[in-house]
Amino acid sequence: MSEDVVTTSPDEDLDSCCNRMEKTQIRRAVVTDSEGKCCGMVAQADIARRADGSETAELVQEISKPSGRSGCC
Repeated sequence: MSEDVVTTSPDEDLDSCCNRMEKTQIRRAVVTDSEGKCCGMVAQADIARRADGSETAELVQEISKPSGRSGCC
């Protein structure tokens, strides 16, 4: 698991969540409730099933760009 866990709330809109996932180049975000407890996950695959084609393509492209990090460390 990544050291810097990206979270979102159940109320966050899809565009905002996608932007954060693109910026941090992650494929999954933890959904937390108002108390900070995990109540779900948003995965790249979930977005691919629900979002329009251009939004999905942009997300996949941005997440897949080389980041300078190698491996898991």
